[in-house]
Amino acid sequence: MKYAAVFAFLACTGCAIHQLAAWHLVQQGSGQVLIPPDVTRKNLTRRTFTTAAVGSGPCPAVSGVIDVTRRGKHARVTVTASKLNEQPAEWLRAWASQLEAQGCLASGEGLKLAERIADSVVLDPAGAFHLLYRDDRKTGEVDIDQRIRLQVVSPLWREAGVGMIDGQIQSVTGTDTHLTVTAKASDNLLGYERTLYSVQPKTTKTGYVIQPLYTDRTIQSSTGGATERRPLPAINYFQFPADAAFYRLFYESTQTDFAALVVAGRTISELERRTEKLEASGASASCKILNDDMCNGIPKDVAVNPVIAVSVNGVEVLMPRGATIGTVLRLPATAQSIGALGQLQVLRPWNGRLVPVTFDHTDPGILRVILRGGEVISRQ
Repeated sequence: MKYAAVFAFLACTGCAIHQLAAWHLVQQGSGQVLIPPDVTRKNLTRRTFTTAAVGSGPCPAVSGVIDVTRRGKHARVTVTASKLNEQPAEWLRAWASQLEAQGCLASGEGLKLAERIADSVVLDPAGAFHLLYRDDRKTGEVDIDQRIRLQVVSPLWREAGVGMIDGQIQSVTGTDTHLTVTAKASDNLLGYERTLYSVQPKTTKTGYVIQPLYTDRTIQSSTGGATERRPLPAINYFQFPADAAFYRLFYESTQTDFAALVVAGRTISELERRTEKLEASGASASCKILNDDMCNGIPKDVAVNPVIAVSVNGVEVLMPRGATIGTVLRLPATAQSIGALGQLQVLRPWNGRLVPVTFDHTDPGILRVILRGGEVISRQ
């Protein structure tokens, strides 16, 4: 995955700029912090960098947290680490998206600036993730941006509306975050489609467009299943008017007729208002609440999974957002996993490029680092 750099010059308050080295995962108190590649000490509390501020719109600051001073086509951004770390979930991403919506930044640059700010000071890896994304397990909502890919699994029926289960459900197991349901499929289930969508910045306008990358269609038979790759799915649940720009998945929390709603907005503010309207409607939430405007329902028999892409030993792997390095390697962050860390190498995105992460190979803490998407992991 490649990232366009939006930063022309980098300056640091209280530390010396040196040749690009690496991320450093180090112990601090009872936890660990990631030191950015251009920072020389872990107790840095404040720093400044310069970023392109394309556009004529305002660039509002948040006093004491992020101060923005515009100078021609650029802006000096000063970040105070302690105040930044006090902000609620997704605050940083929402603030940067507002800059993009107001014309301070070019289309698609809001998330890049948010990530650059999170990567400019010393933070706990989980804290940095918290600033960029809401806890969708608690909220039931997922913001869709260019870091996300969408994996949709849809059944193929011989006859629509008959159903997929023959008889009763045999078992239901799992936790509060996932469930496994075991049942016998009916003869009505012909097969399934698995479609992967990408989220790309619009070329001339603010916001994103959701596009299918490919569809794998599998038809079941007595001898197994035959899979055919197609460019488009039978049904695209992410088709919206041309002026749609920002999107959010709204998962069901009660017994409803849908598995999820995909809500769109022309601006971040409009998307927030539309989501609040759905939240206020409680159990009756549906696209009808929004007059079916920029809202698509996903049926209960269709699974939609937001995922991120990382590379493991040269192979692209799709993982849930919020997954850790330990998750993708199937290694728990315990002393028993230390023996597997000797040949582990991790490259992490920073300022438009991939740089290595240095860490103590006798400490399993590296396995708790949350993946953001675009990391390259190798292990002999």
